[in-house]
Amino acid sequence: LLIVCLVLGAGLLIAVWLDFQSEARQQASEQARLMIQAGTAMRTYTENQIQPLIGVHRQSAFHKQWVPFYAAGQLFQYLSGSFLGYHYREWALNPTNQSDRAVGFEADIINYFRANPDKMEWSGEEPNSVTGRSWVFAHPIKAEEECRKCHGSAADAPPKLVSMYGPINGFGWRRNEIVGAQIVSVPLSGALRITDRAFYVWLSSLAGIALLTLTTVGLARRFPGEPASKPSRVAVAADEITHEWSP
Repeated sequence: LLIVCLVLGAGLLIAVWLDFQSEARQQASEQARLMIQAGTAMRTYTENQIQPLIGVHRQSAFHKQWVPFYAAGQLFQYLSGSFLGYHYREWALNPTNQSDRAVGFEADIINYFRANPDKMEWSGEEPNSVTGRSWVFAHPIKAEEECRKCHGSAADAPPKLVSMYGPINGFGWRRNEIVGAQIVSVPLSGALRITDRAFYVWLSSLAGIALLTLTTVGLARRFPGEPASKPSRVAVAADEITHEWSP
């Protein structure tokens, strides 16, 4: 019986600890979703309010500041100084700017979306992170018709873009092709520290309740209740007299 209790207790502790770990990852995922939504909002702002101002000047000039990819990345670049360990990048398998080329882990995420076009999210822990344990959250990026104005073919792209990045890379994107991904990295250390503290508080409370229960049971066994005392002689005599004088 003791062995069964120990096994069940260990199983309960492991299950609760895993639940707290899952809660930490869920918190990190919510933070990452918020970052991706902010990046998407910046891209939408650039597409809807900045690019229309360019109009006919697109073919005669090119500034990377009007590229949605670049605008979203710059937003988080300014924020990175205040939020260490939080990273937002938009990676592509075939970008014009080679600093945005996905390799290794990032390329694996993009290829996952390409192999599973119905999937709209990917999340997992980043292996070999240099900044400690990090939770990664990603959304796929599809090439829309607007993207193909610069990435369809080098001949149709703005000449300034071609002269800046060359005619080799970043072209040939097909409409609705998954060409990249928004990838956010969120540090797990803060969320794990909070959930670990909550787990230790829960464990301490459980141990305190168990100790109190064992102490109470031990005291009850050591000092059992006194049996009821026998009626005194005076009480017995008084009872007999009462019965004799009863009508």
